[in-house]
Amino acid sequence: MCKIISVVNNKGGCGKTTTTICLANQLQIYEFDVLVVDTDSQCNTTTFYGAKTYDTYTMMDIMCADVNANLCIQRTSVGDIIPSDKCLKNVDIKVLDDSNRLLHLKRSMANINKYDYVIIDTPPQLSIMTLNALASSDFILLPTDESGWSINGIFEILNVVKSISNTVNPSIKLAGLLITKAHPYTRVSKEISNAINKLLAPKGLKAFNTKIRESVACREAISLKAVPLAKFAPNSNTCVDYKKFTDELLEVING
Repeated sequence: MCKIISVVNNKGGCGKTTTTICLANQLQIYEFDVLVVDTDSQCNTTTFYGAKTYDTYTMMDIMCADVNANLCIQRTSVGDIIPSDKCLKNVDIKVLDDSNRLLHLKRSMANINKYDYVIIDTPPQLSIMTLNALASSDFILLPTDESGWSINGIFEILNVVKSISNTVNPSIKLAGLLITKAHPYTRVSKEISNAINKLLAPKGLKAFNTKIRESVACREAISLKAVPLAKFAPNSNTCVDYKKFTDELLEVING
C-alpha cells in the first residue's frame, strides 16, 4: 500500500529539497516505485527532475481546479514527479476558503496506487500548500539543521500537525527528526542533540540516529549538476548518511 511522506520545516535552508531528492533516489535504488511531489513555488525539485511547468498540468491545477494527480505526473530521466509552479506563491489567496481548503491535494491523489512511496517536498512556511501536504500524508519527516532557530520552528509544526490530526487526517504520524548539515563531533552538535532529547522527545518526536553530514559533493551534485548524489559521489559522507537514514526510516515506517 502506498505510503505518503511529507518533508516539512517552516525554515528555509535546512535540507528539505536535498532530503526529498536523496531519499527518493535511495528508495529507487532499492527498487521501490517512487513519486515525488513538489509543492514549493521555488520549483527547485521540479528543476532538478527536469520537469516542465508550462503547457502542462502542475500543482497549481490540483490546488485551483482539482485536476486528478495522475494527469499531472511527469516521467523524467530522474524519476516520476508532479511538478510545482511559480504561480503557487499566490496560492493562499487563490484557493477558496471553504471546507475543502485543506483537502485539494488529498482528494487529487486518492487514486494514485502504483507507487510504493510518495515523497512531498514542501515550502519553507506553513502555507496552504504545507497544510494540504500534511492533510495528505501518512508520515511527517522533519529535517533540521544544527541551529536553535530550526529547533524552535519545530514546535510550531508540531502544533499544526496536532491540529491536522484532530481534524482532517487522524492517521498522520511523526516519522522523526533528521539532523542535516551536521558536524557530529562538535560541541554545538552535542548541545543540539541534548536539546532535542530534552525538549522534543516528551512531545513524541525522536531524532534519527543518523545525522546527515555536509559535503561539497552533495552541493555540487544537487545544485549545480542536477545529478543524483548516489550516482555523482556514491562514497561521499552525505550519500553514505542518506543511505543509512533511509534504512532507519524504512524500519520506522514498516516496523
